[in-house]
Amino acid sequence: MWVMSNAAGSFYQFEPTRSGDIAKELLGSYEGPILTDGYGGYKKHFKKSKKIVMSYCWAHARRKFTDIQKNYPEEVKQIVKLISKLSKIEHKARSYEHLQELRTEKSTPIVEKIKEWLMETKVKARPESGLEKANNYSMNHWNGLTKFLKDPKIPLTNNEAERAVRQS
Repeated sequence: MWVMSNAAGSFYQFEPTRSGDIAKELLGSYEGPILTDGYGGYKKHFKKSKKIVMSYCWAHARRKFTDIQKNYPEEVKQIVKLISKLSKIEHKARSYEHLQELRTEKSTPIVEKIKEWLMETKVKARPESGLEKANNYSMNHWNGLTKFLKDPKIPLTNNEAERAVRQS
């Protein structure tokens, strides 16, 4: 199932494939930001686009760490906590203007701490370990993960779309 969501509602389309060609077809002539998980099908069509702004979901980045938390409880405690703080900040916003203020004043320093943590952990993690893979996911998607800081219309996560799928 393909889902596109925004504050106005959700659009669903059933397709027999997860091909990125479907995403390209669904978006048509749309110009602006999209928020996705790290699925390569989107990257294939939109990574070099001048019309589409690729943004990535912090819930998916966080999940990479919570999935390995059992094996790395102390190592991932800080990163999970930092990402959770980003979500708490988002919930305080009363308008897009207020959200932009919060992101500039509160989220930006947290994102900087997350980047520091990722860089420090990168050199400590064993090659091919779960910790390295989780770290690499965030590092490889960093540019898209941080786009929300400059555009209050880009959500922090695509949880809304995922909830819509589960409720359908």
